[in-house]
Amino acid sequence: KRMFKFIYIFLLFVCLFCSTSIDATNVDNANKVYKEKRYQQAIKDYELLLRTQRTASLYYNLGNAYYRTGDLTKAILNYERAAKINPTDRDIKFNLQFVRAKLKDGFTDEDESFLMTWYKSIINVMSIDSWAILGIISIIIAILGSLSYLFMSSITMRKYGFYISSIGIVLFILSTIFAISRKSIIDDSNYAIVLAPIVYIKNAPNKTGTDETLLHEGTKVYIIDRTFKDWYKVRLADNREGWLPIHSVEEI
Repeated sequence: KRMFKFIYIFLLFVCLFCSTSIDATNVDNANKVYKEKRYQQAIKDYELLLRTQRTASLYYNLGNAYYRTGDLTKAILNYERAAKINPTDRDIKFNLQFVRAKLKDGFTDEDESFLMTWYKSIINVMSIDSWAILGIISIIIAILGSLSYLFMSSITMRKYGFYISSIGIVLFILSTIFAISRKSIIDDSNYAIVLAPIVYIKNAPNKTGTDETLLHEGTKVYIIDRTFKDWYKVRLADNREGWLPIHSVEEI
């Protein structure tokens, strides 16, 4: 039985190693195709890779490939997706601002404070599950430290127990806050990019509604209502609101 278990673990390790190597090779091949200026093929390769691994670098590279083909809307969409994963990356932010400047509509995001950007960068270091696991580990450490403080006869060990317990409690509180904040950021990231060449924001969720604001492709909107089947209620960066057909936008 031990021999079979060893063989199983070995084969699993080999499969994982081979899978990682294949993924790395595919990424390298896609980057090579991009450098050879075969941008349409690079787009296909990056999109294929993104089916199994959604990383900021892949979205960034895909955005670059779309930009090289002149598709600014898809470039912005993928830069935004890259920025959602890695909001502090300077290259992503620069390219996003550069392409946005070429849009016909002048709606821009509100600038975040340095502290908020820094806070988001900390939250995005780990996933919600990872923060939750850290919280569980922290509370276990706090419990062990408390037991040492309460039941150890040595004064030195009791001091260590107190310090360990305090550190565990602080880590538990921080990891809980970060996990909740991470979930909040994900839940609040209801942004979309207008894909239609031109589309009007309407004052009601139907075709007979009054046309209010003309938007061009590439404009970023915030979805605030999804209750109607074929319509999103959206808000622009200047706080104007209205309704857009679902098929006219794609979520980031």
